[in-house]
This record gives sequence, C-alpha cells and structure tokens, in this order.
Amino acid sequence: MDDELARPAPASAAPSIPASPVPDAASLLLDGLAASEQGSLLGDPTHAYLASLTSERSRQTARERLRAAARVIGLDPAEALAFPWQGVSA
Repeated sequence: MDDELARPAPASAAPSIPASPVPDAASLLLDGLAASEQGSLLGDPTHAYLASLTSERSRQTARERLRAAARVIGLDPAEALAFPWQGVSA
C-alpha cells in the first residue's frame, strides 16, 4: 500500500503544439511588406481586419460596408478606410 502512495499519478496526455504554426492571411500579407508598411498596417485596426479576411470577396464586401457606414454618418465614402472606426460606439 505504501508503494501505491509513492507512485506518481500518470501524466495526462497534453495536446501537441506544432513547432511552427501555420501563418494566417494577415501574416502572409505582412511578410511581403517593408517594415514601415507593416507597422502602419498593424497600427490600423481597419486594415488589419481586412488583411485577416481569407478571400478577396470578403475583403470587397467589408470595404463596401465601411463605405456605406461612412455615408450614413456623413463622411466621404472615399475616406472610409482611413476613418478610425475603432473609436465609434453605438
């Protein structure tokens, strides 16, 4: 009985984590940019979100919706991607 208490409990199997994770779309986009361009995109949530979308159609739809939202709040739709959307609240 003392031997049973002295034995450590079996370790549970931890999930394996790949040594190098698969890059997402934003990472692949940023890899192709100069360091100064990467910094400006990473600092801009709108462009970071658009870069994270996996298809061109999704990016196009998101840009269209941003332009529509810009019109609703009285902005020039051409400025929709530069507007600080992260500061807007309902």
